[in-house]
Amino acid sequence: MVFFKESIVDAHGAIQGLVGSISDITSLREKERDLRIATTRYRNILDNAVEGIGEFSVRGDVLDANPALAHMLGFADPTELMADAGSGTSGFGFDPRQWEAMAQRIDGEGQVRRFEIRVRRRDGAAAWLSLSLSGMRSGDGTLERMHGLALDVTAQKAEREELARLASTDVLTGLANRASLLAQLDT
Repeated sequence: MVFFKESIVDAHGAIQGLVGSISDITSLREKERDLRIATTRYRNILDNAVEGIGEFSVRGDVLDANPALAHMLGFADPTELMADAGSGTSGFGFDPRQWEAMAQRIDGEGQVRRFEIRVRRRDGAAAWLSLSLSGMRSGDGTLERMHGLALDVTAQKAEREELARLASTDVLTGLANRASLLAQLDT
């Protein structure tokens, strides 16, 4: 309960009466508690997820990130990532054309799943992320931000490239094999 009161006084300052109100704020307190619990739950999931989780502007600014995403990109923590990443796609080393293509798909379809994009880690090393992002729109319907998951698929991408190389070259000589020669003749 919250009680508000005010004294009514005459011209000489003598109290003539009291006016007050009592409000039951039980439901407000319950909603505040539920909000605290939900916020704590969200923060625990975000901080402890193995997958990178982030929120980005349409131009590629990092608006929020969890520790896993920061580590994928070579940063100690999300605060360092957001402070050091610079503005737009250049901060991450995202290929601006890939980022723009992804943002256009999100704008048109509302989301992307397993969109592979090349990035540059903090140490300059190349890496590949598989992004699954959804768009968030402003009041006028304009795509404003994107949020979702990032998985580091650098090792898988290297394995696929190595398998493709092995399938098209002779192991002993390193030259194109028969399958590669026939494929080139077909084109």
